[in-house]
Amino acid sequence: MTPVRCSGCRRTVAYTRSPDPVRRAVYCDAWCASEPDLDPYEERHDLWRMLYLVRGLSTHQIATRFSVNHGQVYRLMARTARPQ
Repeated sequence: MTPVRCSGCRRTVAYTRSPDPVRRAVYCDAWCASEPDLDPYEERHDLWRMLYLVRGLSTHQIATRFSVNHGQVYRLMARTARPQ
């Protein structure tokens, strides 16, 4: 069985026997459809921002703790500092 997940919140809304159940986005309700899709890494990025801005850790220290490339953390912090 393959779970069919909401494209907004990633919550399982159904199950199917088909390996490729849908070709278009499926949402669990109108609210999820109106909100932007959830980035699967958003929680991790929020934690990185908190460690960088509040705790004062460097991008290199954050990258070492999460075993990721230093440039990945640096680019996220550069986007965070830039006005929208």
